[in-house]
Amino acid sequence: MLISIDINASVPVFEQIVQGVKSAIARGACRPGEPIPSVRGMAADILVNPNTVAKAYRELERDGVIYTSKGRGLFVAADAEERCRTDCSLGTDAELKRVVVEARRAGIPDPEIHRAFRTAMAADAETPEESETDDGPTGAGRNTTLLLSRPRPNAAKTPARPAVLAGTQ
Repeated sequence: MLISIDINASVPVFEQIVQGVKSAIARGACRPGEPIPSVRGMAADILVNPNTVAKAYRELERDGVIYTSKGRGLFVAADAEERCRTDCSLGTDAELKRVVVEARRAGIPDPEIHRAFRTAMAADAETPEESETDDGPTGAGRNTTLLLSRPRPNAAKTPARPAVLAGTQ
C-alpha cells in the first residue's frame, strides 16, 4: 500500500496523509489489527514534521480508523475498512461531480468528458503503484510515495507486500 504526498499540492500534507491511509485501508492494503508506522517513523520516511503526522493520526483516531494500544503502537481499527470505503466513495463522488460540472461549464460535450474519464482510468491502470521522486536535497517540489504495510506471515500463499518502515516489521 502506498501513500503519496505532494508538498506543492493545495491540499495540506496532514490531509494527504489522512486520505492516503484511508484509501489504503479501503483497498484492503492494511487490514484490521495490522500496525501502522509510528508518528516518528512516518515523519522520517516522508520528510515532514512529526507534528504533521501526529495531527493526521489524531484525525484518523477521531474518525475511528486507527487506535492506539499503549506500549504497542498504532493499529487499524476493526471496522476501519468499511468506514474508509464509505469516506473514499463519498469523496470520489464529490470530486467527479466537481470535474463534470467544471467541464460542462467550459462547454466540453458529454462524449468528450466520457472519453477523458476512460483515458484517465486506462492510464491509471497502466501506472505502476510504486514511485518516488525528490527534486533536490531540500525536497522542494517533492512527491513522496510511501509503502505502509508489511508482508503477511503466510507470504508464500499470498503476494508479498513489501515492508517499508523500521519498526513495522
